[in-house]
Amino acid sequence: MSDGISFHIEGVEDLLKEIRKLEGRAQKRFLFRGLRAIGKQMVKHAKQNAPVGELNDGFHEKGNLRRSIGMKNLTRLGSYSVAVLVGPRVRGGKYAKGYHGIMVEKGTKAHAIAKRRSKKAYKHKGAKSQEFLKKAYEEVELIAQQEFEKMLRKILYG
Repeated sequence: MSDGISFHIEGVEDLLKEIRKLEGRAQKRFLFRGLRAIGKQMVKHAKQNAPVGELNDGFHEKGNLRRSIGMKNLTRLGSYSVAVLVGPRVRGGKYAKGYHGIMVEKGTKAHAIAKRRSKKAYKHKGAKSQEFLKKAYEEVELIAQQEFEKMLRKILYG
């Protein structure tokens, strides 16, 4: 996704100084553990906020979007970069049916949809945005600093 959400945690400078004293791989491992703890909270809140459609016609199952929300670890971004990606899965796995997640999150404009095997099309009025990921981020943002700090203190000081 091109317009991802990122955040900066303030108030944990003393912990980060301790982490900077460690070698590169250990730094990455400690930061990654903290980010995963926050990511798990984000997944939980995003699943709660995700809308469930009305359709259950065999092609569209109820709750596909909610089931597709997960977390992916991104560790190959650079020598010291770590990140987690939270959102609907669109590739691989049995729950990867969240291809429409961006359309639900951002909404769609009015557009024409062509029928299969026909030259006719019908007009779709568009869909209002239902910002379930943004709402989950706002909910988790409040507890992210405390969760991250708690996790790092546990790792560093036992």
